[in-house]
Amino acid sequence: MKTEHIVKHGTFMRLIFSLVLLTVALSGCGQPFIRTTAGGSEMVFDGDITKESVEKFKEKLAASPQVKKLIIRSTGGDAESGIDIGELVFQRHLDIEIKGYCHSACANFIFPAGRIKTIPDNAVVTWHGNIRFGMYKFELGDVQIPGKQMLNSLNVPEDKKESFIESLAQSSYALQKKEEGFYAKIGVNGFIAWIGKIPPYQVEDVYTMSAADMAKFGIKDVKANDGYETLDFTRMTVSKVSVIKIDTDVSPPVIKNPKQPAEWFKWE
Repeated sequence: MKTEHIVKHGTFMRLIFSLVLLTVALSGCGQPFIRTTAGGSEMVFDGDITKESVEKFKEKLAASPQVKKLIIRSTGGDAESGIDIGELVFQRHLDIEIKGYCHSACANFIFPAGRIKTIPDNAVVTWHGNIRFGMYKFELGDVQIPGKQMLNSLNVPEDKKESFIESLAQSSYALQKKEEGFYAKIGVNGFIAWIGKIPPYQVEDVYTMSAADMAKFGIKDVKANDGYETLDFTRMTVSKVSVIKIDTDVSPPVIKNPKQPAEWFKWE
């Protein structure tokens, strides 16, 4: 397969996962604003999580060895970039403080990577799925990719369809493996990012939970005032935030007969 097709796969996979995961329209912050505070011990990240923001954050962090805390406000962004920033946060043992909101990739990867995690009264952390959830939906057969539309969009000839599917599947599994490795490294159960999207919860939009329930997934050392989960979140986000109480098993479901990559597509 031609290199340009493979290069485009990453972009298209991000689009596919966005279609699977983004059940609500989160208003983006735009290009990130990253700076150190006057005292120098804190760094502020305000904006979307992108490949460009990873490089900018990495550069700023390397030039600021005195930084001990990351103050972040983000609606999320690219999952792989979120993992990369989470890795940097974990390596530097940075504390995390949420400024307003931390959604999607911010909640999935950056928030749990922090050492001490502070959620002030005027802030919220929400989840609505991760890479594994996207793969789960494909394997379950709940979601199918419009095959012809995708081939046409990427200018893939019909006789290259099978190799294209194989290559795309490899990219998908590699991304899932990277996510699994990240969660294993920081000691967090990634199911926290999608437990609310399946029975018995089946949250339509985004969800949060108490600090005590976060700890059940390995997200510990969360500083939030008692009753955090009872706050009125409507003033903090445009999304409808549901609060779930974890009184079920926190082991992710296993699909006995997962759909194979060729079955992820519909061709009619």
